[in-house]
Amino acid sequence: MQNLQALIDYLNLDYQLYYYRTLSGNEVDFILYGKKGIKAFEVKSKREITPLDLKGLKSFLADYPEAKGYLIYGGKTKRYFEKIEVWPAEEALKSLKKIL
Repeated sequence: MQNLQALIDYLNLDYQLYYYRTLSGNEVDFILYGKKGIKAFEVKSKREITPLDLKGLKSFLADYPEAKGYLIYGGKTKRYFEKIEVWPAEEALKSLKKIL
């Protein structure tokens, strides 16, 4: 989280960094809130994702429908699930300035 905050500061992005967790246990790793909107990020190291991996993002997007959701994972294929963009980690890192 400290590295992400340093990157936000370095790129002069006006975001506040948050964490999201509901009483029922749904969570999202990083929430960025600022002038460019709300962006929610879930990070998974595994190569394949399941519907369970999207649970926290879906919960967050239900509460904040104006937000954009991203799942970064260890796989190779970029995909879309409803309002969630699924990015391979390598591609996401190369495109981070654009995503943010």
